[in-house]
Amino acid sequence: MATETSVVSASHQFESAVFNSPVDQVWAHIRNLSFHILCPNWVSSVSWSEGDSGKVGATVHMTYTDGTQWTVNILEISDIKRTIVYELIHADPAAHSFSYVNTIRVFKETLTNKTFLIWETDFSNDATANTVMDCKYKKIEALSAMANALNN
Repeated sequence: MATETSVVSASHQFESAVFNSPVDQVWAHIRNLSFHILCPNWVSSVSWSEGDSGKVGATVHMTYTDGTQWTVNILEISDIKRTIVYELIHADPAAHSFSYVNTIRVFKETLTNKTFLIWETDFSNDATANTVMDCKYKKIEALSAMANALNN
């Protein structure tokens, strides 16, 4: 059986999806981090707790259905580029990586009025392969839930 080694390397992980919904509808949910609406089996609540809601510098508290709690800081929001960037600043239980920055970009697919979404995560160099793969599979699950929520 192979043993895990602690090779230090910063990691980047991304997933993408196409939704049968107009870009403005998808962006409205993503801009507000409305994961509790888009992925109710994954996130039970989202609340903007510090700073102005929907503004750079604001703090957002997310509670997952397994009891995990995250606090994230909004680093960037662009309505022109339909992009939001947020950084994990506190996790209970503790996260398995010192730095965890997410970028979600939403694009209009012009031929059919669908939406293309890219969800990227950049980890610090202490993230293990297990941490990166866990992120991958959770994103796949979340994107599938989003597709169901947006298509209903």
